[in-house]
Amino acid sequence: MRKKILLGATILGVLVGCSSLSTEKKSFKSDTSEKPKQVAFLPANRGTSNDVKSVNLIAPFVAKNSNIAGAKKQDFKKTEQILNKKLGITVAGQLAGEDKIELEKALGVDGVVFLNVNSLGTELETGLLESSLVKRVNFDVLVYNDGKLYQGENVTGESKITITTEQVLEIGLLIKDFVSFSKNVKGKNLIEILEMPELIRIVNTLNKYSKEARSAIVGYLMGELPSPEIINLFGDIFKRKGVIDKSVYEEVIIEASKKVQIK
Repeated sequence: MRKKILLGATILGVLVGCSSLSTEKKSFKSDTSEKPKQVAFLPANRGTSNDVKSVNLIAPFVAKNSNIAGAKKQDFKKTEQILNKKLGITVAGQLAGEDKIELEKALGVDGVVFLNVNSLGTELETGLLESSLVKRVNFDVLVYNDGKLYQGENVTGESKITITTEQVLEIGLLIKDFVSFSKNVKGKNLIEILEMPELIRIVNTLNKYSKEARSAIVGYLMGELPSPEIINLFGDIFKRKGVIDKSVYEEVIIEASKKVQIK
């Protein structure tokens, strides 16, 4: 469960226009110095994250934006198709028990890239003078050649929005209303949910904020949800209502993927 920061009531605030994107990475010790000639990127293992749709963005973006030892990169969709048809693998969690050399053979490459998500979420960080909403993704990139670790990196991407403590009551009530509402949608279909007065009130409150602020607040709200299914549901709901137009983590995932430059 993510850490919650409370100060009387849950404190958020109003976007004041200061935002930033940043990335960093750390390297792992290698087992071989032999570079792979062609690599296949495997679907990301989501770890403890329940935001499956956002996690599923990581491998395609890393495959598109990274440089892995100058190796040729197999099309990610082709990799998914081979994993499914040849090995019956449909989710990343099934990869843990697979022999790496056998995976390479099945995929027709001499290198495979494993992606393990350590964290993905939005946190509220409080300070004396100002606070921030921070969207953050952290994942490991492990490049294997002939079954041995050629190189590995731990990559972090984050987007920080500086906020004040104004309108604390309004946003605090929004979180309370959202948690209560999310528990009352069980058994209802999507059309019924979209017409519920509680949702309309939540959407109207969110739409008072800028697009960037809405994305950060939605990310924070989604951290209150208990399962991938309910997160996917509310992701679709907020898109249909025009609150967001894509995964709230897409931007930080893209920036983090560009940081993966393995020589």
